[in-house]
Amino acid sequence: YNQRNQCIVGQRSGCSIRLGQVMKVRVISVNVAARQLNVAPVKPLVGSSMRHKKDKPAKKSKKERTQKRPRGKRKR
Repeated sequence: YNQRNQCIVGQRSGCSIRLGQVMKVRVISVNVAARQLNVAPVKPLVGSSMRHKKDKPAKKSKKERTQKRPRGKRKR
């Protein structure tokens, strides 16, 4: 558990689960007296949506997003 970033990071896979991250889960058990739910992820945690930020491509800067592309001849 990384308290600073409020996430859990896999030692071998490098995948992480962050506080507030949306994910589908399956209810495994319910304890009504203790008001507790035990849940498990529907999909395996190893996947492209669970990787570190460093694995994602860098976002384009504002200048790159607003820059017009040169136009050439159109193909017919």
